[in-house]
Amino acid sequence: MKTTASFLADWKSCLNVGTAAPGCPAERSSAVPVSTQHLWSRNNKWKRAILFAFLLAAISFAMPCHIWGQSTTWKQIPIPPLPAFKPQQPKRVELSNGMVIFLQEDHELPLIDATARIRGGSVNEPAEKTGLVDLYGEVWRTGGTKSETGDQLDDFLEVRAAKVETAGGPDSATVNFSCLKADLDDVFKVFADLLQNPEFRADKLDLAQKEAFDGISRRNDQVGEIAHREAVKLAYGPDNPYARIAEYSTVSAVTRQDLLDWHAKYVHPNDIILGISGDFDSAAMEARLRAAFESWPKGPTLPKNDVKYSPAKPGYYLIPKDDVNQSNIRMVALGTTRDNPDYYAISVFNEAFGGGFSSRLFNDIRTKRGLAYGVGGGVGTNFGHPGILQVAMGTKSQSTIEAVQAVGEDIDNLSKQPITDEEIQRAKDAILNAFIFRLDSPDKILGERMTYEYYGYPPDWLDKYGGGQHQGVRQAALVAWLRERNRHHHPAARGQRRGQARRVKSRGQSARRQSRLCHGRPSQTAIDQEHARQHRRERLRRPFFRRRRHPRLSRHHACRHGHTARQADHRRFAR
Repeated sequence: MKTTASFLADWKSCLNVGTAAPGCPAERSSAVPVSTQHLWSRNNKWKRAILFAFLLAAISFAMPCHIWGQSTTWKQIPIPPLPAFKPQQPKRVELSNGMVIFLQEDHELPLIDATARIRGGSVNEPAEKTGLVDLYGEVWRTGGTKSETGDQLDDFLEVRAAKVETAGGPDSATVNFSCLKADLDDVFKVFADLLQNPEFRADKLDLAQKEAFDGISRRNDQVGEIAHREAVKLAYGPDNPYARIAEYSTVSAVTRQDLLDWHAKYVHPNDIILGISGDFDSAAMEARLRAAFESWPKGPTLPKNDVKYSPAKPGYYLIPKDDVNQSNIRMVALGTTRDNPDYYAISVFNEAFGGGFSSRLFNDIRTKRGLAYGVGGGVGTNFGHPGILQVAMGTKSQSTIEAVQAVGEDIDNLSKQPITDEEIQRAKDAILNAFIFRLDSPDKILGERMTYEYYGYPPDWLDKYGGGQHQGVRQAALVAWLRERNRHHHPAARGQRRGQARRVKSRGQSARRQSRLCHGRPSQTAIDQEHARQHRRERLRRPFFRRRRHPRLSRHHACRHGHTARQADHRRFAR
């Protein structure tokens, strides 16, 4: 083996003579040594610099390999402690009529965004009019105000690059606006007028109902949507308001008067939480809001929701869908709420067991066994009502049984092989590293604070997250998992597996039960079924290319401007 001195001597002979000595790179290209010799003759400084560079390279090349193995590992690199994370908190203001306002200044851009969250959602709508809140949230905006139609509002806002939108949800309805700081006066007038004086015009309600009919006719197109819908019914119960879905009959039953009555019952200042973020002065904005809403009379206090949960009996529920070659599996049970003392431990357990690429479920079901592309799960938690404990997975139809058994084995192994300290620490790191992205902007901080206010959580609830008592992960979350798993075990598989759409162990189920699980339509009337057939025939008559969405004119845009979805298709492709 050549020594460092002999190695440098060979290179020096190459450089000084300008011809290729045996074993040097100049043997492969004579242009390099000639060029280097020319540089040396002009400036000795270049000579010293190049020789020093070659010397370093030669020493590195000749250094024994075991020396590199003694270098410091990344775990030994000192990491300074992170600074305390104290996000900017919004200012809370409560008006005399009970309206709660949060002001969050953000002067990075000349923009202002606001959201009003109003108590009362689909959980409060009558079962015979399921879908009322969704229609309410749509027609609230498209129907305009008493002084301007929805189309006029569209034109007014479009020239200002602003928006005012409404929506209905499970627990609440929302009205929001976004605009440039210079246009705040004009856009805020629209926002306040729409909040207090909506019109719910009948023609826009008719359009919204037709759009809802179209959605009902398409809801079985995606197996994932079927799996989610049926899993929620199994976990909460088919009659639970969080599991109900709109039907043709329930949507048709909604009238304009229903929307007016709903607005009169729920939209009062003492049931509204308003949050505003953007480029403004808090004192000036507070004065503006007081002038606009302080005189609004206070409404009656709404009763608390009394929701009953009736999970399905333990068993295996199958829903056949013969036009796919995969199975979507959901193993579900009733979860818990986020005010549970074990919430912090549950969040760590979820991450370690089924929350990411390093989780137990993922490593076993996908990496080792190759049974699924994606798999995950955990104990579901929500703010206002219990979440759903579930494991979700997709696999080939042929491996459905094997995949279900593999998940059961992983759950059973938790009692034999509890979550280790290493897994807990890795899960903690993953949660805390991602935690900052929940609060990386002022508007996200505002949204979190409004959520705590709405559901009655303490203002410092989020501050406890980083220091939660995760040590109870082995006991609290593990016991909850095993207890719930023993009570409710509901895989809902879909694919080319032949079987009745019912609990496998109960062969005496009626045809009505089979129809309900296959199509997701409990208590279907003859009128509903006829509507479904009409919509299917209509879709089959429509050419495929005309059903595609086009960026120029979406169905949502079409309905806003007085066209049906089919008229929108014709207008798009007529261009």
